[in-house]
Amino acid sequence: MADIKVKQEPASLDALLALKKKQEEAQSKPVFMTKATREALAKQEQEKKDAAEKQKLKEAEDSRKRMLETAKKEEQREREDRHRRHRRGSPRRRSRSRSRSPRDNRDRKSKEDKNKKETEQKEKLMEEAIRSRYLGKEREKKKRTRKLHERKFVFDWDENDDTSKDYDNLYEERHQIQFFGRGALAGMDVNSQRKKNAEFYNSLMEQRRTGEEQEHEDLRVENLAKKEKKEQFDDRHWTQKALDEMRPRDWRIFREDFNIAIKGGKIPNPLRNWEEAGLPQEVYDTILAVGYKEPSPIQRQAIPIGLQNRDIIGVAETGSGKTAAFLIPLLVWINQLPKPAVADMLDAGPYAIIMAPTRELVWFILLTWHYIVNKFFPGFTN
Repeated sequence: MADIKVKQEPASLDALLALKKKQEEAQSKPVFMTKATREALAKQEQEKKDAAEKQKLKEAEDSRKRMLETAKKEEQREREDRHRRHRRGSPRRRSRSRSRSPRDNRDRKSKEDKNKKETEQKEKLMEEAIRSRYLGKEREKKKRTRKLHERKFVFDWDENDDTSKDYDNLYEERHQIQFFGRGALAGMDVNSQRKKNAEFYNSLMEQRRTGEEQEHEDLRVENLAKKEKKEQFDDRHWTQKALDEMRPRDWRIFREDFNIAIKGGKIPNPLRNWEEAGLPQEVYDTILAVGYKEPSPIQRQAIPIGLQNRDIIGVAETGSGKTAAFLIPLLVWINQLPKPAVADMLDAGPYAIIMAPTRELVWFILLTWHYIVNKFFPGFTN
């Protein structure tokens, strides 16, 4: 039975185009990939990268080994040559050294330099491969290209550059643009535009006001000026005010100026100076005689509290006048007591108990006691 061969006709052009279009559509459609597929692809790419790095390291190691073997063979050959020359004797060695030409020396030196450069280059490549394998490749810095729109355009305009008024007199008196609300021209100072607009509208209002309206406006401006003047007067610094003019805001500023921090209830205001403290004349004269011209920050706040016989805990640095801060209210209190007779002084009992942890405080307290005795008991001798 004879085989019948069917002649295959080539595909038509339309069929090829349709097939190509179908393939392009299939490629353009997004293909959903599961997480396992993405991990497998990422693993394959990582394996390819690791294999390439390993191959690169292997090639570098092989080249280094070949280089070391070559160097060893050359060193062995030179050693054998030296040994052979030594066995043949010194005259022949000298004659061979004389017979060596400068060209041979240059070739040998150039060959050694070339081998040295190749060795350094291979070692450098190996270091880069190791660094990129464990530390990652260095990112190339992108060159910053200057954009054309970064050049700022200058909006300055000179009136002399305007030539429109040369051929038409209408442009000599230009109309001033007026905006409603907060509008302004671009490229010009906004504050100057607002000032000009305000002057323009005020001039219009003055022209259109009647006599009564003008009186009301003058009264409003006068009251506004008085209010501003009063606010400026009230906002003066506390150094420019009397004691009865001080407000809570001024006392806060005062404490901030002297770095005074308080905590408690119904705390009296601090002292501004010794004259306003209300101390007895004897105590005031003694303070001036000692040389205290201005109270320290701890004394400014602690003395008014001590004069009210209230408990206080003051914290300040050494040498800031804490001892005088609690002794001055004590002197004021003692000065108010009735003066006993000299004979009854020992039976009167203690006036105060002071715990002094340091010798400096004891010395100061003794001086204070000396002052009290001489002031109130002049006939008493210790």
